[in-house]
Amino acid sequence: MERGPVLEAGRLRVREFVEGRDEPYWIELFNSYYGRYYGSELEPLDEDDVEWIKRAPWWEDSQVLMADLDGETVGMVRAYLDKARSPPKGYIYDLAVRAELEETEVPKALLRRALSWLAEGGAREAQAYARDNMEHRLRLYREEGFRLVRSFSVMRLRPGELPGGLRGNEEVELRVADPLGREEDLRTLNELENEAFSEHFDFRPESLEETRAFL
Repeated sequence: MERGPVLEAGRLRVREFVEGRDEPYWIELFNSYYGRYYGSELEPLDEDDVEWIKRAPWWEDSQVLMADLDGETVGMVRAYLDKARSPPKGYIYDLAVRAELEETEVPKALLRRALSWLAEGGAREAQAYARDNMEHRLRLYREEGFRLVRSFSVMRLRPGELPGGLRGNEEVELRVADPLGREEDLRTLNELENEAFSEHFDFRPESLEETRAFL
C-alpha cells in the first residue's frame, strides 16, 4: 500500500515543545488521534494530566516534539529515555497527528526525530505501542525497523457478572493506607508493586519517587 502525498520541502518543521504555549496542542492532538482508535474507551487527556506529566520524575528525561505544517501545529510525539536501565532504553509515547495527515511523512518525521534524540542520549533500543486497529501506525513502525515483541488483550468483567457467594477474608484486617503521609506505607506499596510486576517482560524496579508520583 502506498503512502500519502509527499509534502513540498520547507512546509514541515519538527521543533521542541514550548512550555506555556503548546499544552493545548498536546491535549487536542492526543484526544483527537487516539479517540479515533479507542472511541469511548479513551480517557481524554486534560490540563491536569499534562501538568502531572511535567511534574513527574520522568519529565527531565523526556523530549516532546511538535510538528508544524505551513505554520500550523499538526502533530506531536513524546520520547522518554529511561536512564535507570543500563544501557538506557528509549520509549515512544503520544505519537499523534491530524487525521488527514496520518499517511503523509508527518508521523515519520516526528518518529525519526524522536528516535534520533533517544540515540543521542545513549539508547540502544526503543519501544513503542500501538493498538491493533492502528494499521497506518503499525505499518510505520515496521517500516522504521520495529518488530513485534508482545501483544496483549484487555478483558472486562461487569459487576453483574461476578460469581455469587463472594465474601471477604475474615482472617485479613484491612486499613486505609497513607503512602503520602507515612513513609512506611510508601515503602510497602513500592515493594508490593515491584514484586507484583517482577515477571513483566519490560520490568525494572520502580523507585520510591516514581511510586510517589503515581499517588
